[in-house]
Amino acid sequence: MTWRRGGIFLFLMTGMAAAGYLTYTHFAAVEPQCYGIGDCAYVQASSYAKIFGIPIALLGLLAYGAILVLTVAAFWGLQDEAAEMALQGAFGLAFAGTLYSAYLTGIEAFVLRAYCIYCVISAISITLVCILLAMEVWKPNVVEEEEHATH
Repeated sequence: MTWRRGGIFLFLMTGMAAAGYLTYTHFAAVEPQCYGIGDCAYVQASSYAKIFGIPIALLGLLAYGAILVLTVAAFWGLQDEAAEMALQGAFGLAFAGTLYSAYLTGIEAFVLRAYCIYCVISAISITLVCILLAMEVWKPNVVEEEEHATH
């Protein structure tokens, strides 16, 4: 496993843990524990924590899960064009997640004026996943480079 692939899975698991915890606190109706870092309860109780009544944390957890399935399929299950399509799909989801996380971080900073540490962890995680997936999607094709060098 390359360092990029290892990083993708490390940050996917980190983001899933943060989103999973916030999903749990929502459905268990308990306040998230922030241990003095930020104001998770305030952020999670805000109108920005749901979209169409669905917790953003649950949507994030599902997105992380979909990216995980697509990357596993791309790296170890599918071949050729199908693997490339799965990898591009994972990147597309990660890119959308990064943009939405940036929007939500802006809401935390400029509207709510409060941060949720788990939201910040998730935002950093999805951004790093996006960058590493971009590196996988646009990595140079070594075989093509070798062919061009010999001709």
